Amino acid sequence: LYAFVLVFERIFPIVQGLSLPKASILIYGASLMLNPKFYRESYKVPHEFLALLALFLLLNILNGGLFFTERFRSLDQALFFNILSVWLIYSHNKIDPFVIRKSLYFFTLGISLVVIMSSLGIYYIEPRSGRLSINGSLPNSLGFNCVYGILFFVMIYETYKARSMQTNPNERLFLPIALLFMFAAFYILILTGSRSAFLALIGALFIFTLVKYKVSYAMFLFLIVAFIIFTIGAGGVLILRLTDTVTTAEFGGRLALIFFSLEVIQEHYLFGVGRAGYDELAELTFGRSPSPHNVFLETILYGGVPAGITLIYIMFRMVKLTIREYKFTGNIVPFILMVPIFLQALSQQLFNSKIAFLIIAFTLSLNNDYLNGKDKNKNTFINY
Repeated sequence: LYAFVLVFERIFPIVQGLSLPKASILIYGASLMLNPKFYRESYKVPHEFLALLALFLLLNILNGGLFFTERFRSLDQALFFNILSVWLIYSHNKIDPFVIRKSLYFFTLGISLVVIMSSLGIYYIEPRSGRLSINGSLPNSLGFNCVYGILFFVMIYETYKARSMQTNPNERLFLPIALLFMFAAFYILILTGSRSAFLALIGALFIFTLVKYKVSYAMFLFLIVAFIIFTIGAGGVLILRLTDTVTTAEFGGRLALIFFSLEVIQEHYLFGVGRAGYDELAELTFGRSPSPHNVFLETILYGGVPAGITLIYIMFRMVKLTIREYKFTGNIVPFILMVPIFLQALSQQLFNSKIAFLIIAFTLSLNNDYLNGKDKNKNTFINY
């Protein structure tokens, strides 16, 4: 249920301040606590989860903001809920191995429903930007949801192929249906005009085709050209935004924010200025406090070098776990999921992305899947 409703973060809010994912994670947590096994497994957390908690404290409490400003800003509730979801999902996966992988199926169902909604005309084109939105959803978030949905479809297809799809007529039907929804999701991605989501998909598919199928550079070049031609024909707003980026270095007005953030970091790199301190400095400069739109900059801005090192450690561990998964099972999909994660970190508010934290929980669970599967069957990818 939680994975399914992640797509509808802003599309179907229940009440002000309570979205479907927030409501579902509370129900999910309550249901887990009814299981006695949860209490035996929930305290066995990986080092990476402790690093996430440390990062939360460094960004919100233990930073230079204690001495820099007298302002107070409430704790980052979105980040706290996302870290809580990692703990719940990781603990659940220890009780029911591979449950996270199965949950990704339901996210693809959610994306499929979004595709159906858009085909029925349930969407909105913003007048000023020309970007697609669905019932108030942010175009960039919707674009990245489409990227994750497409990559999860790829993962499901790889699973079916590993199970010898040809032996089951029902499974043979999956490929054309999946391709149809993947192209539809890609079309929605283009209409959102999200440059970072588009580049994330290109990068992920490049790695997948190069590593998994050993596609020649000439063939991949042909695929990219076809990809671009389709994009030009379907999504004028995306092409305009990409062109602006190349010709005028236009990043949605973020260059001034980047230079401002670098100046603040240069002066307060050791312990940062805290979230309230950043608000104070940004309001003096811009008259408001815009988001840095870059998690790496944001982390060092708020928590200084200790927070930056903690974030890099978490990212490094995730990449290491996905590489080991590929070496052990031949499954490259967890690794290519790191591409949109890094692009979101560079261009968006990753800490607010619930699907990103589901992928973090999925990545951390790879260690348990590895230990559960290495003595049973090398290919744990198809063992569920």
